[in-house]
Amino acid sequence: MSNMKLDKNVRLATLSEDFSSSDAMFTDVDEREYLYSTNEYTPCSSLNPLLWEDLDIDVEDIPDMVDKGDRVVNREIAELIMSFDPYGVEFYPVELKGENGVLKNRYLLSVKNIIDAVDYSRSRIIENPKPHRPPIVSRLAICPEKLERIPLNKRLVFRVRESNTIFFDGRIAEKFLEGLLDGRHFLCEATPFDTSELAPVR
Repeated sequence: MSNMKLDKNVRLATLSEDFSSSDAMFTDVDEREYLYSTNEYTPCSSLNPLLWEDLDIDVEDIPDMVDKGDRVVNREIAELIMSFDPYGVEFYPVELKGENGVLKNRYLLSVKNIIDAVDYSRSRIIENPKPHRPPIVSRLAICPEKLERIPLNKRLVFRVRESNTIFFDGRIAEKFLEGLLDGRHFLCEATPFDTSELAPVR
């Protein structure tokens, strides 16, 4: 019988806009943030696209993933994520208005899947002194044992109660990285990690 210890760590990643190269500064302008800004998973649809605008950017310079906490992605990235059939994920149509036109076929990624997966022994989380504000997270670790107890479809794309950071399963990240290496996913980046490491949080 082998004495080799099995690796119990789980591979995850964050996917985001490449802030070091992107100049995008979009804001939502049509007052429908309530559709996607809550943690309640209530499936709904939006007939007319949401509208975000940055009137100082050329539409050719808009990243394939715009990240201002919420993510707006192009069709290719949306289809990549949904091909894994993740639980608690909705996409809303969005139009991105720049200084010289409007980009269509963009989608807001709304993640309503909040799971209990924090390793508190390795994390540093303190209560926010300001009322009704999220806790202050200076260090966050994800517990592999907690993750393994959760059905796979409920941990493909998720957040934890203590942080607004969106985490993606390593299999989604691998496909995303393949696109980056092929020159797709303009001005995007991925930060892979496993549960033996601290999670990247913003």
